[in-house]
Amino acid sequence: MSAFWPGSIIQSQAWLVERVGWVLVHSVWQLTIVAVLSWLLISMQRRSAATRRYGILLVNFALMLALPMLTAITLQVEGSDSASASVVGILNASARTSQPDRSSDPLAIADNDVEASQSFEDQSDTIPAPIVASVMRMNIVSMVRPWLRTIVACWLAGLLIFSLRPIVGWFVVRRLRRNGTSPVPHEVAQIFARVAAKFHLPFVVQLVQSTFITAPVVIGWMRPVVLLPIAVINGLTVPQLEAVMAHELAHVRRFDAFIAAVQALFETMFFFHPAAWWISRQLHREREFCCDDLAITALNNRTEYSHALLAIAELMSTQGLFVLGADGGSLLYRVQRLFGKNDPANDCRANYVLAPLLLLSLGIATLVGIDSRSATMAAVIPQPDDVTKRDEPNDDNENGKSSTQDSRPAPAMAVAPFDAVQAKVHQKAWAENLGVTMELTNSIEMKFAVLPPGEFTMGSPESEVGRYREEKQHSVTLTAPFWIGVHEVTQFQYEQVVGDNPSEYKGADNPVETVSWTDAVEFCEKLSALPVERAAGRVYRLPTEAEWEYACRAGTTTAYSCGNDKSQLGEYAWFVENRARTTHAVGTKLANSWGIYDMHGNVWEWCSDLYGPYGHEAASNPQGAATGSSRVIRGGCWNYPAEHCRAADRTAGNPTSYSSSYFGFRVAMRSLSIELPQ
Repeated sequence: MSAFWPGSIIQSQAWLVERVGWVLVHSVWQLTIVAVLSWLLISMQRRSAATRRYGILLVNFALMLALPMLTAITLQVEGSDSASASVVGILNASARTSQPDRSSDPLAIADNDVEASQSFEDQSDTIPAPIVASVMRMNIVSMVRPWLRTIVACWLAGLLIFSLRPIVGWFVVRRLRRNGTSPVPHEVAQIFARVAAKFHLPFVVQLVQSTFITAPVVIGWMRPVVLLPIAVINGLTVPQLEAVMAHELAHVRRFDAFIAAVQALFETMFFFHPAAWWISRQLHREREFCCDDLAITALNNRTEYSHALLAIAELMSTQGLFVLGADGGSLLYRVQRLFGKNDPANDCRANYVLAPLLLLSLGIATLVGIDSRSATMAAVIPQPDDVTKRDEPNDDNENGKSSTQDSRPAPAMAVAPFDAVQAKVHQKAWAENLGVTMELTNSIEMKFAVLPPGEFTMGSPESEVGRYREEKQHSVTLTAPFWIGVHEVTQFQYEQVVGDNPSEYKGADNPVETVSWTDAVEFCEKLSALPVERAAGRVYRLPTEAEWEYACRAGTTTAYSCGNDKSQLGEYAWFVENRARTTHAVGTKLANSWGIYDMHGNVWEWCSDLYGPYGHEAASNPQGAATGSSRVIRGGCWNYPAEHCRAADRTAGNPTSYSSSYFGFRVAMRSLSIELPQ
């Protein structure tokens, strides 16, 4: 797939691809529901004028155009993460509302050796149904997301094929304008001028005869031209010719050519959706009926007009053309309609397509929902004042700590493995316990995510591709929560603190690079010494190697935080296989389940530890080797292959002299003003 050009686009624009993918998924139910609504409305108006039915269809067609665009504007790519946080808030509120004597942590009743997802299932009988449904929707979202790239690739391929239709049509129109046409006889031109005067057109319409067409047609909407087949001019009586001209001039007066062009674009964009083709067909049919009615009003001769339609049908049938099909826009059908037979609005055949589509779309809409974030679920759950009206942060406390520290027991630790939803559950629970927000921003606009204490398996299994022998698997426990940078330190942030920018690849939002371990430590010390940071009690440091891998894995046990398949890594990392060739602005790829970006690739990241081997023994808060001179570097970089971007991959460098455009860092933070639970 990566060799195919849609795959290259997808790999380089992951955020855009995910947004387009969700728009396509949502369009399945959106367009179907609008189509069913259209069918119901025009069915109720089957005795009304064609113009009313056409107006209803046109409004719904505009709605079909608007909904995908509104979805693209409002939908957030990081929706599932936000959904997790929203649902966590509801879970905590519900727990405090229905069970005030229990811990607010929704996972507190689960033993640490039970998976987080199982603990949620154990509580499902006590959690309100809307919350369970919301979590189910998020699970569906997490199932769909891996397929978005394939969906968009297939859509691009189909778009390429179906684009040939309007392109070929455009060339045909150009050919019709330039070839095989000639001025009509003078007497025919006089008839046309007489009919055109009845429509009070604000511009001149050209009439020509053509040898290439078999039915009258209008081409263009800015400079419209009416083309009449020579057979029609020679084979119809004057009243019949007037009727044909009146119908085509009705199209011109209504600017139908412009609407038809928009329809062609719409059909191309949503070629995969039967509802798109259905409403386009209905618009075409009702448009013909509207022009029939307008032409009859102008000529005031229904009988002669119907004779003209029958004469054209006879002329075309003698040329071997199949024009008498079941389509509502066919000539015989239109004649029958003029005399009140076979009401086209009461066409039940649409049920066979729209009914199953409606059922499918309602299922998708229920499971996924227009807002993948499910933020509106908070309004469904009643919340007491002590939950919704939490204490505001003090003005002199910039960490977001509440003025009254809750004396609640510590929430459960995050025991791997766990999924993205449970990662947010843990983060939310610990943030509330500490009286802080899940994400903190300091004085130089650095963002930090709060990570709960937890247990995970450090290192890699022997079967992992690219593994080194020193990556021995062992259990690690981190006993205290900590904050870690959401992004690698940028050149703008580094220059604000240190005063210079040593980076080779310049860019304010690019990670700072060409820095040694000593440079990174100096940055942390100077940042901690800033008056505003000292007043807030924030102390900065490099993360330990264990903290770094814990932050990188985010509950996973695979080679990468996105799984074992390195073909998926391009959505999360900049590395040599996706042709990075330089550093890139931080946060332009997808985040892991903690909400942290660029843990894989972009730049190698310094850790605080001395480099040394580790064994299979379990460890608690490991600080690295006791002796040595080299410092640990983690994460891979833009010029290294995927295997070096694995969560367990580790290397080392001289702390004072080891610096190049490959090396940068991110920082951890501890707030002295926040009392950690015992």
